[in-house]
Amino acid sequence: MSTPKLFDKLINDKFLALRLDDVVELVEINNIMYLEANGKYTTFYLLDDIIKVVSKNIGFYEDKLPQDFLLPHLLLLRDLVSCITSVKWQLLHT
Repeated sequence: MSTPKLFDKLINDKFLALRLDDVVELVEINNIMYLEANGKYTTFYLLDDIIKVVSKNIGFYEDKLPQDFLLPHLLLLRDLVSCITSVKWQLLHT
């Protein structure tokens, strides 16, 4: 593999390019906690309480993130909803 292709693969596997106004910022994929869909916009929640809003919908990023990225977050959301439901039930029945 040639050096430019190797560099591109490294960038694509480790970083995601986000267009923010007039600049493109490389964000390390490992620093992305989760994404939030906001119509035609996507909000990126990063480590250290950093939030980035980009003018692309969340579907644009699905094939750019690792395949296993979204599943753990969906499972976390399911567990969170289950936990909240359980707490509400306990509060109503005590």
